[in-house]
Amino acid sequence: RQPTHRLVSLGLALLAAFGCGMLGGRVTGLLHVRLKITDLLSGIRVMIALYSINLRIVGKSNLPLFNEKTIFNSGLAELLPPAIAPFTVLVLVFLIALLMKGLLDWYLNTQSGTLLRAAGDNSQVVTAVARDAGSVKILGLALANGFVALSGAVMCQQQHFFDITMGTGTL
Repeated sequence: RQPTHRLVSLGLALLAAFGCGMLGGRVTGLLHVRLKITDLLSGIRVMIALYSINLRIVGKSNLPLFNEKTIFNSGLAELLPPAIAPFTVLVLVFLIALLMKGLLDWYLNTQSGTLLRAAGDNSQVVTAVARDAGSVKILGLALANGFVALSGAVMCQQQHFFDITMGTGTL
């Protein structure tokens, strides 16, 4: 039986992708900061693990989504005027990017976000205010990986397929 609120499912899928990406970034950060594994090696280990997890979830290396609803052919995309229809992908990707930029700007202006910015500039500032610079670094990796996962989820919906080799070039 098809779900009746498909847009909610698509929105939750994007949110789940962001959350899972954050989880992967957290694992990378924990390997690097707490276990003292070099940054490159910890990233490679987590990418290999996520490659295996993606294969397990999908069940095969390529999953076509040609007959499925995506954010580009349902919901908000259907509300766009016909004159904008040829630019639906561009408009929706721009709106998602604008939303994520707004949320990131809001977060970076909070106390935690200010610490994250400070850790990027000078980690001694973070320790000077009695915070663990490693925890802030883990948070930064989690956020960055969340954004990467979100962009991958949007790309899968835009291209109408998932292929396990989509991120292999980064490995």
